[in-house]
Amino acid sequence: MDTLTALERMFLRNLPSLKLSFCNGASLPPNLQSFTVDSGRITKPVTVWGLHGLTALSSLNIGGDDIVNMFLKEQKMPISLVFLTIQYLSETKSLEGNRLRHLSSLEYLFFSECSELVSLPEKSLPSSLKTLYFYECPRLESLPEDSLPSSLELLRIVGCPLLEERYERKEHWSNIAHIPVIEINDQVTI
Repeated sequence: MDTLTALERMFLRNLPSLKLSFCNGASLPPNLQSFTVDSGRITKPVTVWGLHGLTALSSLNIGGDDIVNMFLKEQKMPISLVFLTIQYLSETKSLEGNRLRHLSSLEYLFFSECSELVSLPEKSLPSSLKTLYFYECPRLESLPEDSLPSSLELLRIVGCPLLEERYERKEHWSNIAHIPVIEINDQVTI
């Protein structure tokens, strides 16, 4: 695949029987700007994919417990990432440690349909983050309030009843009040 130099976007979606492996040192196309993989099973470590060397990659969408945990465990996402979507977590309750912190260009982080996600660890978010968005994470109880980056401009929460209740009661509001725009279920607070 590394000979596909003109390929800029790659989507591997809804392929539950797909076994992701790369043969004899083959890696992802070198000019890839956007990569989506949200199904299948990983049979080789992410390091084999050559993802960390993709300097043009600015958007990554990863889904499924196996795939997300492998990406985060190996910490091989390129620092050129600006957009990261983590979705379809049905077993993962929390992301381990500060595995996203090294992504120094990351501005947009989106969690979607993470049915078991309860929390994010303290000091887990990069200092460059501008937008943090949670969609349909029904068990999400809290954010890393003491370590939300000062660069954060927008916090958006939709379909996360426990988190919504936490901030609608206002007792924890002071922990997020420094964020210029907060949107909870389409109600915007500026």
